[in-house]
Amino acid sequence: MVALMSLLFAFSFDTLSYSNMSCDDAQTLIDRVYEYNQKSEFINREDADEIVQVIKESTPECFNEGSESNP
Repeated sequence: MVALMSLLFAFSFDTLSYSNMSCDDAQTLIDRVYEYNQKSEFINREDADEIVQVIKESTPECFNEGSESNP
């Protein structure tokens, strides 16, 4: 839980407002999660994958094959 809190504070709260997140914003956030995972000992790959899954679920139009894009 501490790792998740550290990760969330590493991102701006504007970025985490995913109710209107674009596909580009979602991908940028995913990239940052994995970058943080590689540079930090506070979050393991399993935690990073779980966070990424939440991001993808919050923007299904960006990650489901055949969906309309949300640029």
